[in-house]
Amino acid sequence: MSSDEAADNPEDPGHPSFIIMRATETFDGQERVMSRAAYDLQVLATSHSANCGHPGFVPDDYLEHLDGLAIETTITAAELCTIGTWERVGGGYRVLDWEAVEVCLDQVRQLSGEDEQALAWEREREALVQAQMAQPMVVTPPCAVCGTPSARVELVAPGHLPAQWEQWPRTVQDSIERQRQPGQWYLLFQGVASCNGYGDPIDASWAGRMSPAALSGHGWGVRRQAGRA
Repeated sequence: MSSDEAADNPEDPGHPSFIIMRATETFDGQERVMSRAAYDLQVLATSHSANCGHPGFVPDDYLEHLDGLAIETTITAAELCTIGTWERVGGGYRVLDWEAVEVCLDQVRQLSGEDEQALAWEREREALVQAQMAQPMVVTPPCAVCGTPSARVELVAPGHLPAQWEQWPRTVQDSIERQRQPGQWYLLFQGVASCNGYGDPIDASWAGRMSPAALSGHGWGVRRQAGRA
């Protein structure tokens, strides 16, 4: 870790009190400052989630286990949620930093070596966990410059219809109803410079990677163009 990424602790110079993550180093382009305890928990819990077959999900019982080892987790987990790195979900927390999750998964794969059966099990388990975290949503990410809504992202659950369904042409509705498969999620995106029309089908594991916090970040590249309303 470089010196400009850490705020020194005068009592222990080798163990900084706060970690500064520049915008170029975060998964969503947002600069963050977090306590050393929160940073350590993020690293430890993300690695645990990948190694235990539920990548990106930190269960409550794991945090309770850390509490039993005298590692404070209640305050630090709340801090990670506040700065947009984690979010609360049923039974635990979702790690929004999927870049960090992928790094941990790569390490797991390296340890698995050439064991194809283990790799196949890992991919299957990863997809299952991600699918369980999927949730329908409508998000309007703000412009990175002016802060006003400049895009609309909608994630539609299986068996449900988009919010603007009744406004679509009947020919489009008929086509989607014929082609849509059971258990299939649907993603619609409309921005200033691009959109995906009436949406695209996506699998449940991909839907599980999405969250309101992640979709509202800079990862969507939402920015109003100069001279446009």
